Amino acid sequence: MLPIATQQRSAVRRFSPGAHRAYAQRAWLRTLGVMNRGAAKRYAILVVIVVATALLLSALWRVPYVFTLIGFSAWSFFGHLVTADDDAPGGWSNPDGSVPFPWAQLVVKGGLFLALCAVAAFIPVVRTFGAAQ
Repeated sequence: MLPIATQQRSAVRRFSPGAHRAYAQRAWLRTLGVMNRGAAKRYAILVVIVVATALLLSALWRVPYVFTLIGFSAWSFFGHLVTADDDAPGGWSNPDGSVPFPWAQLVVKGGLFLALCAVAAFIPVVRTFGAAQ
C-alpha cells in the first residue's frame, strides 16, 4: 500500500470563488468552441486583418467587401485542399496517424466559400457595398 502522501487525490476539482467566476465568464468562449484565450486572440487578430484588408481594398481600388471575403475564403479552402495530404495519416503533420483527418474544417471552409459566392451571384446589391462610386 502506498503512503498517504503519494496516493492520488479524489477526482473532484475544487475551485476558489475567483477561479469559479473566471471559469464561468469564459463560458461564451467554450460555447463558440474556443477553449483558451490564445485561440480567441488569434481569431480576433484574424478578424481585424480581414476587416482592415476589406476597408483598404475598398478605399484604394473600390473593391466590394464581398469580393474580399470571397478571396479570403477561397484562400483558406483551397489552401486546405492543397495541403490535405499533410493532415492525412502518414503525412507531414500526422506521421503516426494519431490525429483524425479534419473533414469538418474542410466542409465548413467549402460551405462558407460556396455561400459567399452564391450571395455575390444571386444578390446583386451585395456587390455594391464597399465599392464607392
